[in-house]
Amino acid sequence: TTPPSKHNYKTIKNVKYSDCDIFRIERLWKDEKGDRFAFGHHYLRPHETFHEPTRKFFPNELMRIPLYEVVPLDLIMGHCYVLDINTFCKGRPAGADPQHIYICEYRVDKSARLFAKLAKSKVPPVCLKSYAFDKYDQRLKISRTYTPHGPVKGSSVCRGRGGRSAQEQLPPPAPPATTTHSEDEELPLARVRDTALASKRAQQKASLNTLLLRLLARLPSKQPLDLSYLLEPGRRHRKRPAILSP
Repeated sequence: TTPPSKHNYKTIKNVKYSDCDIFRIERLWKDEKGDRFAFGHHYLRPHETFHEPTRKFFPNELMRIPLYEVVPLDLIMGHCYVLDINTFCKGRPAGADPQHIYICEYRVDKSARLFAKLAKSKVPPVCLKSYAFDKYDQRLKISRTYTPHGPVKGSSVCRGRGGRSAQEQLPPPAPPATTTHSEDEELPLARVRDTALASKRAQQKASLNTLLLRLLARLPSKQPLDLSYLLEPGRRHRKRPAILSP
């Protein structure tokens, strides 16, 4: 059995442009058999990248990815335009359909996880002459939104499958118990635990004081030094006045 052949612009009937890959052509050529090919790199839509649900995008934003490929020219279904933000707000290419105009400001790595702004030298130039570019009477004002996901619900977001919030994944809370003996039974246990911790801390403090006093006694100093301020938090060493010193 032969593998099924790919569709091209002649065989496919109903084209969904939202399912097509966005590809920037950098070079065209024809081989010895007469087959035509295109070489270039891809762009990714927001839902095709790995990012946090709180990240905002423009409705028509793309990310450049360093994924280069050679494709047959028959696989190209249409013509679209990828502009930077400044050019997009000024106008649009002459005769361009607004549905096929996109914005690109960021690039991602090959794993589509790390975002970085495109350098100005990497932005493709656009002809802004009157015969090739239609300028708007008033500059557009655009803003990013939670386009792929919608607004994030809840304050905490789970990083598991689907990116649902923690409030959606947690089951409803169980009704409170009707017995009233639990609080009375837990209270003595809490008191015993606090008492044990306090006695343990007192023993540790006493052993530490004994150890420090032994170390201070071995120091070859002419006058005894008062280092008790180290044992109590919030106190600092103050120099003794010369009048009070022996």
